[in-house]
Amino acid sequence: MHELNPEAAATFIRDILTDRHRGSISFTKHARKQMALRGYTTQDVIHILGSGMVMDKDLKPNGQLHCRVEGRDLDGDMGIVVTAILDESRLLVITVLGGT
Repeated sequence: MHELNPEAAATFIRDILTDRHRGSISFTKHARKQMALRGYTTQDVIHILGSGMVMDKDLKPNGQLHCRVEGRDLDGDMGIVVTAILDESRLLVITVLGGT
């Protein structure tokens, strides 16, 4: 993965989410635990990633681009999803913030 501006990173994330035959999304154990604590479903996380804005990003030495995506969940509440773009077709949700 290479460095992307926030708008390009958001587009990249949306492209992975919309092409389910080519793209995939997975969750760390930590993310699943935080989702349960905060009342988030998988659909909430996908909604935030698909409609939110990339507010911060960091290209890691291993080539992964970590993005902090802020947006609204399905209930309209603000939430944050931290995800890693592993490659051109895979997202890894690292953690979630916000929720109830």
